[in-house]
Amino acid sequence: MLAGLGLAAAGLVRLATQPLRPSIGGGPVGWYLAGIIVGLIVAATRFRRTVTESPEA
Repeated sequence: MLAGLGLAAAGLVRLATQPLRPSIGGGPVGWYLAGIIVGLIVAATRFRRTVTESPEA
């Protein structure tokens, strides 16, 4: 779960700090957004597994 949150945080920081530069290939914004989305999906999946595997009190 921490790896997913770390990936999402890194993508968010890069997206916020990098200027939106025009380029022929579209620039890195898509990659930063993909990092955020994939990171959140990984974290959510791991969180769901942790919740369902924990013993009920």
